Amino acid sequence: MSVNQLSDDCHFSCPFHVTTNRIEDELVALNLETSAYYGVDGIGTQIWRLLIDENMTIAGAAGKLIEEYDVDMETCHREVRAFVEQLLDAKLLEAVQS
Repeated sequence: MSVNQLSDDCHFSCPFHVTTNRIEDELVALNLETSAYYGVDGIGTQIWRLLIDENMTIAGAAGKLIEEYDVDMETCHREVRAFVEQLLDAKLLEAVQS
């Protein structure tokens, strides 16, 4: 699935070639195929948790975040989607076909 076809109701999984670990509020991810290492903190870690641990969609994660933060839905949704696109580009997430 290309980023352009990315649905707001899509679910995601962590690919087998990615290993993650949480250190306090930071998520550390290693792509074993590319040997690239990524560190994500704050909201990024929370978005990862919502998408992977709670199996939420982009729309669901954005909805949850606006309950906790002073941000409008349009901005939140746009930012969550942009972050997901970065994760997909880095091959740290895979879209799950439904």
